[in-house]
Amino acid sequence: MPSTIDSQEAENTYAITTCHEQMGNGECRFRLRKNDGTAYVRTEMNQTGAWGESHYHNSLPIAISMD
Repeated sequence: MPSTIDSQEAENTYAITTCHEQMGNGECRFRLRKNDGTAYVRTEMNQTGAWGESHYHNSLPIAISMD
């Protein structure tokens, strides 16, 4: 049976953190980040909708700010 991993354990044991933002246009970005610079981002827009371009990065710069 699966067990729950809380945010503190995710950060301390697996070096994974979250960062969520709401942009000026109402778009919400939900990030799940690893300390190696990789991340998963879910973007949601309000009821009026918006167009976005799905993409990925083959490589990332070594120095990434995690602020």
